[in-house]
Amino acid sequence: MLPESENDISKKEDGFGASNLVKLSSDFFVPFLSLFLLLLGLALILTNVGNPQLLRSKAALSTNPVSWDTQFVKLTASDFFILVGGKRFSAKDIQLSRLASDPGDRNYTTFEAGWMENGVEMRLYMNFRADNQNWWAYEIKTYDGNSPGDWKIFTKIAPYFKTPLGQTFVSDVVGLTSDDGTASIYFKDLFLEAFANSEPISANYTLTPPPGTDINMQITTSLANPEYGVSAKLYDKNGNIVSDQSDYRYEWNVEFPNIASVSLDSTCLSGMVPPCPDTHAVFRALEPGSTKIKLDVKKISLNQYIASTYWNFNVSYALFSGAPIAPSNISFFTEINPRAKGTNINLTWKDNSSDENGFLLSWTIQGSDSGSYIKDSAGSSNVPLLTIPCKTTETIYYATAMAIALNDSGTSSPAYGDASVKVPACASFEDQAFGDPRADINGDGVVNILDYVILFENFGKRVRPL
Repeated sequence: MLPESENDISKKEDGFGASNLVKLSSDFFVPFLSLFLLLLGLALILTNVGNPQLLRSKAALSTNPVSWDTQFVKLTASDFFILVGGKRFSAKDIQLSRLASDPGDRNYTTFEAGWMENGVEMRLYMNFRADNQNWWAYEIKTYDGNSPGDWKIFTKIAPYFKTPLGQTFVSDVVGLTSDDGTASIYFKDLFLEAFANSEPISANYTLTPPPGTDINMQITTSLANPEYGVSAKLYDKNGNIVSDQSDYRYEWNVEFPNIASVSLDSTCLSGMVPPCPDTHAVFRALEPGSTKIKLDVKKISLNQYIASTYWNFNVSYALFSGAPIAPSNISFFTEINPRAKGTNINLTWKDNSSDENGFLLSWTIQGSDSGSYIKDSAGSSNVPLLTIPCKTTETIYYATAMAIALNDSGTSSPAYGDASVKVPACASFEDQAFGDPRADINGDGVVNILDYVILFENFGKRVRPL
């Protein structure tokens, strides 16, 4: 055999080296590539943690965009909700029952949205003002998530959304909280502009009296619900009363209906021709407090509010030098009523005056009842309120009360009391031994000292047959 040439040896060595190099590269490169890709993916994930664009794309799946425009206010947002009373309100896929703006004037308007959600009425109201340079919201209000609803007020950090006239407020609004800290509003990408119409239709009208007229009423012994009559007049831009108002509707609303009520009549004022809208109203005081009574005038054919005004209605108790001394020790007396399977609730107090001739009483038992009335004095400082029926479990009710002494000179200052009223479970009534019903002389369901009083008062007397 001939010896191999140097070239042959070189070729064999080259072939052997390449083969091993390929094998070595494959053994090293595949796991290295896998590790590299793993590290690259991890880096991409870490660099996107907190990335607003990524979070926004994920959040977009659960956002609630809104677009609400009235004649004078434009509002849009990519997300919106209200948190109050442990509930979330978003008006998502819900037809608004109210979307309007008070036409006001060049310096005042409102945004008013209302809808039904979670089985209750919800409202979002904003009150705006403007000067020659800026516009802003000086008050925001929502309902509290209960039925009937009551207002949650936002004024603590007003003014809100302050922006130059003619421009739009643009921002996220997170954690806007009510004055009492129990309600909050959230907007994402909020675009809001008030006074969007520089020449509102309301510029053609004037409604008198002007907004903010004060009416002060006093409840006295002889006048428990005093009344005050008002008339509203609508004038055109030339200062003449609008004579034909058949195309107008007057809408009256009381902010707090527990303080005042309104009764209406369609009186034709001087200069008007029938048929006439409800231009005249009688405000009736119900209990102490302050409330706004608002009037909006709507042009029916245009479906637009063209004028508005409001009154500040303030109610108090009259206090005179000859008024009686206030009562004290306002409390609740409870008594088990087996016959009714419930608990009798009585209101009691201490009479500190020698010249009173009655009391004004007011009480509330949460989750059960409330009421008020004037009681003529007959030497008694105890009045039965109601019987609360039992439930399957023992129930505790929180009760509050107010009492005021009355005489012909005026009223005392109010006295207050509260208590926790316990009503046993129904099963406890089943376990009670019932006595002879004949012993219940006064028929109140229980044998007590009152039955003995009747017995002793009539002891020895003959009884007329029934």
